[in-house]
Amino acid sequence: MENKKLYNLHPDWISGFTQADGCFNISFKNTKGFLPRARFIISQHIKDEKLILSIKYYFNCGIIIKSRKQIQFIVNSIDDLFNIILPHFNKYPLKSGKYISYKLFEEIIILMKNKEHLNNIGLKKIIKLAYNMNPLGIRKISIEELLSKLNLTKADLYIDNINNYYLYHIDNLSPWFIGGLIQGDGYFNISFKNTGICYIRLIIVQDIYSKDLLYELLKYFSSGTIIDCKVNMYKYTNMNSNNIDNYIIPILSLDNILFLDKKKQFNIFKEINNLIINKKHLSKEEKLKIIKLAYNMNFLGKKRKLSKEEFINKIFPKF
Repeated sequence: MENKKLYNLHPDWISGFTQADGCFNISFKNTKGFLPRARFIISQHIKDEKLILSIKYYFNCGIIIKSRKQIQFIVNSIDDLFNIILPHFNKYPLKSGKYISYKLFEEIIILMKNKEHLNNIGLKKIIKLAYNMNPLGIRKISIEELLSKLNLTKADLYIDNINNYYLYHIDNLSPWFIGGLIQGDGYFNISFKNTGICYIRLIIVQDIYSKDLLYELLKYFSSGTIIDCKVNMYKYTNMNSNNIDNYIIPILSLDNILFLDKKKQFNIFKEINNLIINKKHLSKEEKLKIIKLAYNMNFLGKKRKLSKEEFINKIFPKF
């Protein structure tokens, strides 16, 4: 694998992307007792293969698993997790709930590195840490089954000082972390009213345990709103064209910030925002241009209620 064929990823970009699409996973194999297996995983659609291969090149460890629609970068070696993955995320930390999950994962890796998972006391510690890692995750082995086998109760899994794992990095957001986060959990939205009036939005989604990160973004950009999506998810939305032009577009225009389809979508987003800033979206010709750009931005408009032609035919009589 030649480096020149891959992306040059900033370490903090990788942390931002992990915040969005990475997973610290502890599973248990029910063979001759419950044996823990630790993995660091980043999954993407197969069309983003080059990005995943670039991450593997950066870490210089792990394996790649591909299917028809998905590609995964997986690190499952305890030595690689201990010597490569942990030092990276200690130097370029995650945020909010993902940070807490990582710190619990780190403790588990240290226990496994010291072979403490091979005795009952160490295994109980690992189970306690693991079941506090990803509160919204689904496990193949139920918590009731594990508790029964090890003579534990749910009370034994409670970590009363879990907030001690939390480190508030309000001053440590970087453009690269934000770029990685948006690459994974952000999207550029262009919507229209029936009159053809255009609205532009940057949206970033996080689960309920990482909503604090969205408030950090709100402070960082000095604009936007936080919306409770009512399904254990929150989203940051910014539809202030001037703020987008002054704060967000300069960051996302830096080299090695966005890649592949996300980069193409951003370039269209930036072009439309420039038209809005310069009041060029008010004429019939420019509205038509914006509509064509917007419909080419995400899935060729396949997720919109009306096709491009239907929408144009609907609004043009209003001019």
